[in-house]
Amino acid sequence: MLNAFWWGGGKEGGGIRWMAWDRLACPKEEGGIGFRDFKAFNMAMVAKQGWSLLSKPDTLVSRIFKARYFPNNSFLDSSLGYNPSFVWRSIWKSREVLTLGCRWCIGDGSQINIMQEPWFRGSSDGKLGGPQKQEVYHLSVNNLMQVNVKQWDVDIIRDLFDASDMEKILSVPLTEEVAEDKMIWKDEKDGVYSVRTGYNLWRNACWRTAGLSHLIDSRLHSFQDIKSLIFDICSKESREVAGRFAVMLDGIWKNRNDYVWHNEQEEASALGLKSNYVWNEWFQAQERMAGNASSNHVLEWSPPPVGWLKCNVDAAFNNNNGTTNRGWCVRNHFGNFIYAGTAWDPGTLLVFEAEALALKEAILGAISSNLEFVIFESDSQIVTQAVHSNKKGNSEFCLIIDYICSLLRSFKNFEVKFVKRQANSVAHSLARAANSWARRSLLSSTPLCIEHLLINESR
Repeated sequence: MLNAFWWGGGKEGGGIRWMAWDRLACPKEEGGIGFRDFKAFNMAMVAKQGWSLLSKPDTLVSRIFKARYFPNNSFLDSSLGYNPSFVWRSIWKSREVLTLGCRWCIGDGSQINIMQEPWFRGSSDGKLGGPQKQEVYHLSVNNLMQVNVKQWDVDIIRDLFDASDMEKILSVPLTEEVAEDKMIWKDEKDGVYSVRTGYNLWRNACWRTAGLSHLIDSRLHSFQDIKSLIFDICSKESREVAGRFAVMLDGIWKNRNDYVWHNEQEEASALGLKSNYVWNEWFQAQERMAGNASSNHVLEWSPPPVGWLKCNVDAAFNNNNGTTNRGWCVRNHFGNFIYAGTAWDPGTLLVFEAEALALKEAILGAISSNLEFVIFESDSQIVTQAVHSNKKGNSEFCLIIDYICSLLRSFKNFEVKFVKRQANSVAHSLARAANSWARRSLLSSTPLCIEHLLINESR
């Protein structure tokens, strides 16, 4: 139908092809029209069936496919097999889409192989790179955790890994709300695969990879060695093109090492897609940081109604210590300090996950202090909207929100509201200073770091 609309021109459909379909389906930022790429869309649709095999392993169809095609490993590590059906051939191909955006949500860690499964955050494929000690390849993530305590065992990790890998492992947060290992889609806050994000990831990755490959091919004949080619691209191309090229070179080097040390080699297409995903993650993080510029309009903290208390909550990150921090402060309708709380944990969560944990700990602190009629204010609109919605999911964020909602259902006089960052400075200062106290602290006297803020806001 689209072909007839754009190229049709008469009863027999013999119109002029003004532009090739490949250009029509090219993203606008790449110079095309941005029409839907049906091949990529089909892959994203089929990937939804592959996602069902990952996320619902106990269903009858999942058990049949596993018994037939991958009885001894996972779907992501499966091979095409002998004499595959058309259905399996299609679903198996869709793994390339799923590897761009899925990872394990760590519960007890028993189902997650340390080297073969995607369980890292912020990594292109979510896997730990090699080479490693031989015994590591047969261990599960739970072997790196303390017994009966959901914390990393630092001594074991130090014995098995070098300093850089140890730092990467300890940066992975372990949340109490996650009871069992689950595969989640990291590009959706609820952790559930969507055709929309799958299509965008796959289409963009294919186009970016093809564009960068074309750039390299067009210049390769002009240089005698790769060093000259790298210098030319980094000095003459845009920051984005040079960045993508650098990330691709890093992926090629790691792939080379995996082949030399473990005789494992990824296909060039998969390598290009992973490099594109790493760049996109970094670029989006820079955009978020640039978008956090504060406005000139000054907002101030407002007291709660008479008879109520207000608890402001916030989260922060300590990059030097590799911790995620939380802080909260309770005040009455006069603006008088009641108490404050701080907490920190090793590992780096996503921003909205950290904000949700801060809200959870503030509510638990109010319950343990037997408080009633409390308004909790957070400067995370994502968290406050999630609390007031009924959407379910499997991600760490959704499980934390579910726990918060269960607390609010039990304590009807607790309310959660959104507040601008400028009116939440007390909680923000507490979160930034959380490492000055024990891992969990309740402060009955006014901390020095917020004393001046309390005085200004109580005027």
